[in-house]
Amino acid sequence: MSDDDDFMQDSDPDQYDFEYEDDDDEQGGDVDIENKYYNAKQMKVDNPEEAIDEFLSVPALEPEKGDWGFKGLKQAIKLEFKMKRYDKAIEHYQQLLTYVKSAITRNYSEKSINNMLDFIEKAAEDDEAY
Repeated sequence: MSDDDDFMQDSDPDQYDFEYEDDDDEQGGDVDIENKYYNAKQMKVDNPEEAIDEFLSVPALEPEKGDWGFKGLKQAIKLEFKMKRYDKAIEHYQQLLTYVKSAITRNYSEKSINNMLDFIEKAAEDDEAY
């Protein structure tokens, strides 16, 4: 009998049974949300109207407020501002602020909001924008 045979006789076959968890359901939702976000990003140049709709649909896909919803709202606000839809941009900005305390880190939210305000300040071309 070889060493391998001896080793196999001593081991209990049940000892090496593994149960694998099925994480596909949890990750599937995140992947779908992420895909929707990146598809919307690709639409920004050619079809900003549809891109806004896609970005705004991202938060609704999340079971809880999260990073993708925050990112989707940021992108939608920037596009709305560029298209001079200031009322909608303000409405969605207020929605974005609800993510700050619960869904994302303070540093990330601070940096994102400051960058967005800088973007708006630089892009404001008329009195209505102010």
